[in-house]
Amino acid sequence: MPFLDPETSVLTVETNYGLPITVYKAKRMFQESWPQVRDVKSEGNQLTWEDGINMYVLTVTRMDEKGE
Repeated sequence: MPFLDPETSVLTVETNYGLPITVYKAKRMFQESWPQVRDVKSEGNQLTWEDGINMYVLTVTRMDEKGE
């Protein structure tokens, strides 16, 4: 029954080469407003957000390209 299906919070970033990467995905608790992605901030190579339960900090570091 669709009206009983809790919503899903998803946070996706798009890479420089155009592919989306899902960094956070969580179904909400039944009849609750959490977890829900909010207060998303991007500064330099860090992405921060909270979901009503935890605060997250993701640091992205570019790997050196190595030819084989």
